[in-house]
Amino acid sequence: MIQIKDISIEELKPFIESAEYRQMPVIPISRHRAFSHLKNPSAAGGDKILFLAYDDDRFVGYLGAMPDLLYVDNKALKVAWLSCMWVDTSQRGKGIAPALLTHAHEVWKGNLLITNFIPIAKRAYDKTGLFTGFKNLPGVRGYLRFNLSGILPEKKPVLKKVLWLLKFTDALLNIPNEIRLYRWKSKYAAGKSDFEYVNYIDDEALDLIRSLSANHIAQKNKDNLQWLMQYPWILNTPFGDRNSGRYIFSTAKNDFRQLYIKLYNSNKKLIAFLILTQRDGHLKIPYLFFDEKDLLPVINTIFAHVLSPGIKTFTTFHPLLAQQFSALSTPFIYKKIMNFRILAAKHLVANSGISEHHYFMEGDGDAAFV
Repeated sequence: MIQIKDISIEELKPFIESAEYRQMPVIPISRHRAFSHLKNPSAAGGDKILFLAYDDDRFVGYLGAMPDLLYVDNKALKVAWLSCMWVDTSQRGKGIAPALLTHAHEVWKGNLLITNFIPIAKRAYDKTGLFTGFKNLPGVRGYLRFNLSGILPEKKPVLKKVLWLLKFTDALLNIPNEIRLYRWKSKYAAGKSDFEYVNYIDDEALDLIRSLSANHIAQKNKDNLQWLMQYPWILNTPFGDRNSGRYIFSTAKNDFRQLYIKLYNSNKKLIAFLILTQRDGHLKIPYLFFDEKDLLPVINTIFAHVLSPGIKTFTTFHPLLAQQFSALSTPFIYKKIMNFRILAAKHLVANSGISEHHYFMEGDGDAAFV
């Protein structure tokens, strides 16, 4: 019989320091992700954030949750974003995933949202009948450099056998492609934008963010953004560590970084604040705060970073940027229309006043951390 054990914020540190955690062949959370949860400014000590499934004494699955505050009609609403669901492959088909989801739904009284999910997880959400897809963020993905070795094996694992050939093909195709990109680099040179990298949210940035995010349902303040800066879920490391093999989700990457950028106009006035995430050659924008009249310098700054070495693809779900990048001439080899889907518990939609008309950003939930 499947039993589910809850772990709250205040129980998290003892758990990752326990003998049980050290001996687990599969761990439900990395140490640095756990410490990040401890610093979540929207979380309280009693908030349940891990749900562990056991078949008798055998650990067979887990589900994670991230507490957050949404603002509906100027009132704070405590919710949790579900993430990081895993079930032992030998135990699939036994209803473990739906059991975890149903249990989390009960614990959080239906105040749940989900984003950044894969198709196999979506099937488990649908099976419970508890969730509905209520929000789509239209976006665009641009392919800048050839990356057959990164894309094709994900779609057809059998191609991993010829990975060397795909890498060789990428190298050959990217030689003339870099010549093509050279003219774009001169057009969008970093020196043409007046920006500053930061590792702290100062009052100037905070004032701008506040003035431009009144309609954002998951409003970000200084504590939220400093938490994201200082307590990442993925570490930038040259090698995977001892827990990389035990944790199914990403814990350490040799190509992961986040850039926090303040952008100024010619009068030295702050006009935008951007967060860029680079992971495995893919650049995205979890958060972007700017006025539409300043679109051109924002695009220039983004493209300067898109064209930097190592970037292969770029994705945005910001409605204005997606519209512009779909219509404009760009340095991309190919552009693809995308959708960023957000699910919510039916109970939350029916009882909180939350609706598809509320404004979400791509970084909401745990998406900004990964």
